[in-house]
Amino acid sequence: MDFSRKTALINSAGERLTFGEHNCNVSEVINVLRSMNAHSGCKVAVVIRKSFEAVAVIHALREEKITYIPIDIESPNERTSKIIGDCNPDYIIHDGQVEQLQTSEDRTIKLPFGGSVIITLQNKNNVRSGTEDNPAYILYTSGSTGTPKGVAVSEAAAEAFVNWCISTFAIHSEDIITSVSPFHFDLSVCDLFASRKTGATLLLLEKETVSNPRMAVECLNKNKATFVYATLIVTGK
Repeated sequence: MDFSRKTALINSAGERLTFGEHNCNVSEVINVLRSMNAHSGCKVAVVIRKSFEAVAVIHALREEKITYIPIDIESPNERTSKIIGDCNPDYIIHDGQVEQLQTSEDRTIKLPFGGSVIITLQNKNNVRSGTEDNPAYILYTSGSTGTPKGVAVSEAAAEAFVNWCISTFAIHSEDIITSVSPFHFDLSVCDLFASRKTGATLLLLEKETVSNPRMAVECLNKNKATFVYATLIVTGK
């Protein structure tokens, strides 16, 4: 089915991208990844606020079977450094808002529909090769014990989880899936990939909206959201 003219993404401000526009953004990220020799088996840390750009980057990485490692852009510098040191990514893609990530080797990826992101080469001796056991993504724990721990999820496990979500919740192309969880939280996997796989629309609720229950509910109602997969939201009155 051709979804190119159908709305793929909506944000809290009401801005929209069609699947055709979003796919152009994804393709541009892929083109730059390939030009920088990023390939299956590589690991890429993603430090970008929830946005159309972040979704394009994550979808591009998964289409290329590159492991993505989402990091909270508001994490303290020490935590970000620990995660990057632990996972040893080949590249970091960020939006320029975290000063410690900026280097002289940054390359800007200008998206056809939206803003831009920055990709930085971390591992100059990139010789990793992909296997069936290559993780789809790595999510880091809160680090309440002092050190964040990465949980690697395989391609097969990630695919099974998304398929389970689609089947269990009967997700289809007419759904409006609400992205409440941040992208470094595991529930976001359902939002990001069930919507892409079924042609459903993904409604992005940024942190500022999620933290204001009244605003969040108004956004859900305004956009006629049909699906929310998240921890308990206190809506108030």
